[in-house]
Amino acid sequence: MPERQNKGLSKGKTLAKDPIASLDARVAKMKIAVGDTNERLNTLTLRWRSTKMSKALSAYTKEHSTPWLTLKTRR
Repeated sequence: MPERQNKGLSKGKTLAKDPIASLDARVAKMKIAVGDTNERLNTLTLRWRSTKMSKALSAYTKEHSTPWLTLKTRR
């Protein structure tokens, strides 16, 4: 079996000589892209949750306002 050569793959070229190597490189790129989107999704959900929580907390403090609560929640 010939050695896999990764020449030119970084420039977005696929190797016709060794289709397995080019496919491997493509799969690796796809995995990286999927990982990036997962990270983005996680940060988005966290941000959404935190905003939701802060809104709920502010609504609660407006209803049951005691001076120490309002002092703590306001930053």
